[in-house]
Amino acid sequence: MIEDQDGKCKICGDKLDMGKFTHVDHCHVSGKVRGVLCLACNNGIERFKDSVDIMEKAIQYLQQSG
Repeated sequence: MIEDQDGKCKICGDKLDMGKFTHVDHCHVSGKVRGVLCLACNNGIERFKDSVDIMEKAIQYLQQSG
């Protein structure tokens, strides 16, 4: 999976360090693996409760605040 992602986080594109800061992300409802993420991106989607609606509101907030 990491090779398919060119060794990069599936969200931000940063190079994965292949250590404790690399996480296999999964849907908490279905259990389906979505990709490999860096720690920051994994924590980010967790803090947004895996909610597309909350993430879209965060995007709108950033766009309006810019």
